[in-house]
Amino acid sequence: MKRLILMRHAEAQPAHIVKIDRERALSGAGMKQMDVMGQKLHQKLLGVDYVMCSNAKRARQTFEGIKKHLPATIAISFEDRLYGATAHFIIDRLRRIDDRYENVLIVGHNPALQQFLSAVTEANPFPKPLHFFETCSVAFFESQDYTWFDLHFSSLRLTEQIIPIF
Repeated sequence: MKRLILMRHAEAQPAHIVKIDRERALSGAGMKQMDVMGQKLHQKLLGVDYVMCSNAKRARQTFEGIKKHLPATIAISFEDRLYGATAHFIIDRLRRIDDRYENVLIVGHNPALQQFLSAVTEANPFPKPLHFFETCSVAFFESQDYTWFDLHFSSLRLTEQIIPIF
């Protein structure tokens, strides 16, 4: 069984503060979101063995904020193409992951994460998502597929969503 965790970056500074969107840092509220989510996710991240993180500053900062809750032996890939990605890009990228990895965490952006959640729940209508992908939200999925290469939206099942209520 494969397990996938999607996490949207924490709240970033307003767009007008920084000229280059990829360089937007986390806001004060985003730092608080990240701390709250780190506490909520502490036990849930113990099995993660591979992380893909967008190279955008706010995603990297979010990853750094939760990194202490991840195993020390994880493999990490910072990827430019997760910024501005689509749900189909994400599923295609997942299909290229080495099968020795069982539990993958992706730290990325909307609209791709919302599109991904929608694609999974359209293919498998139960359970329905409880929330949209707000900043710093997390969705957990499981697949009965034995390889990442076989992964499809229809083979994933949404198992849990967590939002940073504080």
